[in-house]
Amino acid sequence: MWMAAAASCPTPVRETHCVYRYTTVCLLAVFLSGCIASKGLEGDTAEYRKRLARVLRLELSEPSEAQMLTFPDTRLMRQDISAVTINLTQWYGLRSCRLGTLIAERNTTLGKTAPSSQRLIYEAKLIEALQDCLLGQPQQSAQTQQLRGWLRTKLDQYPAVWANLIQTSPEMRQAFTMGHDNLAIAPGAGADASVRALQLLGQQREYNTVTDRELEQQLKTLANERLPATIWRLQAQLTAELENLNNQLPQFFQQLACPGRKASEQVEILRNVFYLFFIQKIQPVASRLNHHSYQLKPVWQAWLSDDALHPEFRYYLKYHTEEAFTAYQQAMAQHIELWQQLFARCSLSPQAPALL
Repeated sequence: MWMAAAASCPTPVRETHCVYRYTTVCLLAVFLSGCIASKGLEGDTAEYRKRLARVLRLELSEPSEAQMLTFPDTRLMRQDISAVTINLTQWYGLRSCRLGTLIAERNTTLGKTAPSSQRLIYEAKLIEALQDCLLGQPQQSAQTQQLRGWLRTKLDQYPAVWANLIQTSPEMRQAFTMGHDNLAIAPGAGADASVRALQLLGQQREYNTVTDRELEQQLKTLANERLPATIWRLQAQLTAELENLNNQLPQFFQQLACPGRKASEQVEILRNVFYLFFIQKIQPVASRLNHHSYQLKPVWQAWLSDDALHPEFRYYLKYHTEEAFTAYQQAMAQHIELWQQLFARCSLSPQAPALL
C-alpha cells in the first residue's frame, strides 16, 4: 500500500517529493511495527494511548488510577460455629464407632486451631461418622435420639463452615485480591484449573465428602493462579484506559480529513496503530477475560444469592462481577464504535498494515 503510493508519482518534477514521502512513510511503518513486544495489559494500553497521541500530534491525558481490590475484613466475615458438647459418659458410649475418635481429635490443640479448610474436612467427616453411628442403633433409644440431634445441628452448621472457608481462608483471599498482570491469550491450564477449582468449591456448599488432598489442591491452584483477582484487575485497567480515550478521541477524530471518503495518510497510520495495539494486543486479552467471566458466572450467581455468605463479601462479588464488568463491556463497545465510525467515514477496514 505504502510502496504503491510512492511508485505512483508520475513526473520527474515530483521525484524529490515522492522519495521524501516514501521515506517518511516507511519510517512510520517501522516505527509502528517495531519494538512492540507485549508489556502486559497496563503497558500495552499505555503504549496504545501514547502512539495515538503521537500520530494525532496532541496530548492525551492519562486515565485515573484503576480502583484497587479492597477485600472486606475477614474478622468481620468469620462466623463462630458453636461446639456440640458431649460429656464423658456419652463419649464412652461412642467408642465403638468412628465418631468417638473424631471427637477426641477435635479436643486436641491442633483440632481447635485448624485452618478453615481442615475445619470443613473435619465437619464433613463428623457428619459422615454420625450417619454411620446411627446405622444399626435401636430406633427409639436415648443415644439414637442424641445422635440424630447432633446430626441435625452439624448439617445446619455446615454452610457456615463452608462460608468461613470461602471468605476467610488465606488462599481465597489471595485469589480474590492479588491479580496477575495479564491473562494468557491461548487457553491456559492454570486458568482452566482455577475455574474447575471454584466450581468444585461451590459444590462443597452442601455436605459432600471431600478428601484433604483434593481440597488443599483446589485452594493451592486458586492461590497460585489468582484468576478472579486477575480478571477484575484487568477489567478495571481496561475500563479506566478506554473510558479515558472514549472521552477524548471523538473531537479529534471528527477533525481528521477524509476527502471524498478517502483516508488521509494520517488516518491510515491511525488504523495501523489500532490494529497493532488494540486488535493484536488488547482485544485478545479482553476475549480471554470475557471467556473466563462467563465460565464463572454460574458460580458467582449462586454465591450472590447465598445467605450463608456475609453481605460485605457478596457486595464485593457483585461489584466486580456485575457492576464493574458491565462498565468494562460498555467501554469496549463504545471504543469499537468510535473506530467503526471513523473507518466508515474514510472507507477503511481494520485490516493488518501493509508493511508489518
